[in-house]
Amino acid sequence: MESICEPCNPEPPVLKAVVETVELVNEHWWHLPERDVVAGKVLGWIDENVKAMTPILNSCAEK
Repeated sequence: MESICEPCNPEPPVLKAVVETVELVNEHWWHLPERDVVAGKVLGWIDENVKAMTPILNSCAEK
């Protein structure tokens, strides 16, 4: 018996959603007014992680 999921390939839509989410994060994160209330050390940690993960997640577009 064939699984109901075998005919579908969810990977392309998932990868597209990842790339779109990364674009939205980079479009908005750096300008959010809430950044002013986050402790500098925490904000620096988040910023570094966003910068580090962006190219990795954008590589999903190449698949």
